[in-house]
Amino acid sequence: MWQRALLSLLFVLMLTGCAVSPEPIARVPAFEGDAIPVVAEVDVLAATEAMRAAVLEEIAGGSARSRFEALNRFIIDPDGLGFHYDLWRTSTAEQAFVDRRGNCVAFSNLYIALAREIGLEAYYQEARTMPDWEERGDAIVMGFHVNVAVRIDGVTYTVDVDDQVAERVTNLRIVSDDRGAAHFYNNHAAEGLLEDELPVAYAYASHALTLAPDTSFIWSNLGLVLARNGQPDDAILAFEQAIALDSSNLSAMNNLAGLLRDRGELARADELDAHVLARRRSDPFYWWLLGKRSLAAGNTEQAVAHFERAVERRPEDARLRRALTEARVANGELVPQDLVNEQAFAIPDGEQ
Repeated sequence: MWQRALLSLLFVLMLTGCAVSPEPIARVPAFEGDAIPVVAEVDVLAATEAMRAAVLEEIAGGSARSRFEALNRFIIDPDGLGFHYDLWRTSTAEQAFVDRRGNCVAFSNLYIALAREIGLEAYYQEARTMPDWEERGDAIVMGFHVNVAVRIDGVTYTVDVDDQVAERVTNLRIVSDDRGAAHFYNNHAAEGLLEDELPVAYAYASHALTLAPDTSFIWSNLGLVLARNGQPDDAILAFEQAIALDSSNLSAMNNLAGLLRDRGELARADELDAHVLARRRSDPFYWWLLGKRSLAAGNTEQAVAHFERAVERRPEDARLRRALTEARVANGELVPQDLVNEQAFAIPDGEQ
């Protein structure tokens, strides 16, 4: 059951589970070349006196449910913190409180810190976004997301700062504080990669792995760092570890295939490429993504074909059916009005 709150916060009533990997954890390969900067250990959930005073002044006593609702208003309302989503700002709870903005990691750090100050059971929660991968040039980037789980009277609620992402999350699960903190360091590793600061990226990725060594996407990022640093053998080890921990990690498979092809292991590279391609074609959200791109390019006929394939693979998903109907209307097709009305007000799976 999905429950929308005021403004941009989204709450989700759900069940969560745990994942346990039986795979052995590989040694983190050393970085060759430039000196590695020292990554400062920070408590991403530390609350300052100013944070405590602010939240306790706004929320004094009451039931867990009333405190939960008051905290949501306090964080998002302009008269409170007025928190704003900012994709490129990864920060600790303390910094997010000062900035009043941040991405999903910063928001989760801030929310959990404040929630615990007022006696709520709050935890990090990981999710995959759908589609859970996207092509960027020759690379495949996996979609991961972190938000907050709050437990009240045996019910688990999810709090998410971004409505658009929250409607596309799947496979939610509560994770430890260490794994939540690993997202903070992994994000900084990704920023280092984007800026081509490889020693910085390596330092943050390797530190993230000290907190969460069984995290596939961090191994995948480490593999990218090592590959760009001219360490293909070490990069292969990292990508193989990523795949061992998560057999659905298409990003690691795609990157591993490229490295294997470069060193002449064509049969194995072809096998990985075939697996990635098969996964794409079986994934309804792959066709959904292609449909969105076709619509953006003005090719409505092609968009309809892509959305039809998406619906064939996941007919129960109202979001996909709605996208197909909208594409058909854009393509000038005659669509029964009752179907248009149904799709216009369709509610995504699990929502009521």
